[in-house]
Amino acid sequence: MDSPEPDEALITRFLAYESKRGALGPSTIGPRRIYLRKYSREVGLTNESHAVLETWLDRGLEAPSYNFWLGLLHGYYRWAIRNDVVSKDPTEMLDRLPVDDRPPVPITEEALELAIKRAGETMRCWLVLAAYAGCSPQEIAGVTRDDIVTNAHYPYLRIRKGKRGRERLVMLDERVKQAVLGLEELLQSGEPLWIIDPQACSKAINAYLQRECRIEATSSQLRHRFVKVQLEVSQDLLEAQRAIGHALPTSTLAYVPEPNVRLTAKVARHN
Repeated sequence: MDSPEPDEALITRFLAYESKRGALGPSTIGPRRIYLRKYSREVGLTNESHAVLETWLDRGLEAPSYNFWLGLLHGYYRWAIRNDVVSKDPTEMLDRLPVDDRPPVPITEEALELAIKRAGETMRCWLVLAAYAGCSPQEIAGVTRDDIVTNAHYPYLRIRKGKRGRERLVMLDERVKQAVLGLEELLQSGEPLWIIDPQACSKAINAYLQRECRIEATSSQLRHRFVKVQLEVSQDLLEAQRAIGHALPTSTLAYVPEPNVRLTAKVARHN
C-alpha cells in the first residue's frame, strides 16, 4: 500500500518509537537517521520487493555491514507493517551472511606505540582513550571537558554517550591521564575539546593509522586491545564486561582467543 507520509516523516516516527522502547540511545539516533535516509534515497521506505532489496544490498558489502543493514531494515519494516505503511517485510526473504567467528584481532603493542608516538595531541588522546580506556568512537566523540576529572583521588572519565545511552565511569591510568593533560590548553580555554560525530571520529582514526602510520588497523582494534588486556589481567569476564560497557557477557566472551572453561562457566552462571 502507498504511504501518505513522506519518507522523512516515517524516519522520524520510527526513530521516536525505537527511542521510546529503549532500543536507541540519544547518540545513535543521528547515525540511524543517516542510514535510513540513504535507503530512502536509493530504494524508498515503502519498497516491498525482496528482489529490489537484495539487489541493493548486493554491492560488495562485507558480512557485518550486510547483516547490520538487514537488521536495521527488518526493525523498520516490522514497525511499518504495524503502522499500515507497508503490507509485507522484504527482509524476511533474505538470510544473514555467515560471519567469521574468530576472536577480534587487537592492534599490536608495537604498532600502537608507533601510532601514539607520531600523533598530535588530539589524535594521541583519541588513540589512548580507545586502547587504554576502551572508548568507542561514539564515546570519544561525546566526551566534554566536564566529563574529565583529573583532580580526584582516583582520576576518572565519565562516559555519558555510551551504547544505548548507558553511562559508565572509566578510571584513568597514568597513560590516559597524561594524554588528557596534553589537552590542558583546551581544558582551560572554555573551548570544546573537539566537535566531531562518531563516524567522522572513526574514519579519522582509521585514516591516521592506515595512511600516515602505514599500520593495517582500525579504531575497533584499539578497543579490542583494551578488552584483551582486561581479560588477561583480571581473568574475570564480568569485570571485563563492566569495564568495556558491553550489555551482555557473551559479547565480551567473543574476545577470548581459545575456549576458556572458567570464563564460559561465568557466562552460564550469569545467564
